[in-house]
Amino acid sequence: MKKTLFLIAALACMAFGAKAQRLIIGERAPEMRISQWLGEIRPADEHKARLVEFFHSSNKICLERLQVLDELARKYGNSLEVIVFAKEPSTKIIEVVQPAERKFATALDDAGRTFTLYGVRFVPFTVLTDSRGRVAWFGNPSSLTEEIILKNTK
Repeated sequence: MKKTLFLIAALACMAFGAKAQRLIIGERAPEMRISQWLGEIRPADEHKARLVEFFHSSNKICLERLQVLDELARKYGNSLEVIVFAKEPSTKIIEVVQPAERKFATALDDAGRTFTLYGVRFVPFTVLTDSRGRVAWFGNPSSLTEEIILKNTK
């Protein structure tokens, strides 16, 4: 009986993990569903690496990351587009992100569809794509190193 329960629990965990996992390193990243851009900065049409950070204004770590993201956008602006992605009302995001003062783009998710397409289960959640739009790295941004960024922005 214990073995059967263990097997059922293991299968359930695997099924949940497979469902939560939507990104695959080396595969094309899902299309972002943007309902609105805030501020003047927009991603360029040229092929650049892209760092997308999923954000929520009530999360302290997300708020602390804004300065880091701005620094990355300033430092790697020629080879990396930085986008903060939120699924909150624009009035709430504008107050916190202050897009006029930042060097990264700020986008609002269209009804949470991009969060779902990317399998976002926590914030902050970061996805780094190469210049061809292929997933190079994803996860908790505290694990993202400058070495990983440099490797994928050349």
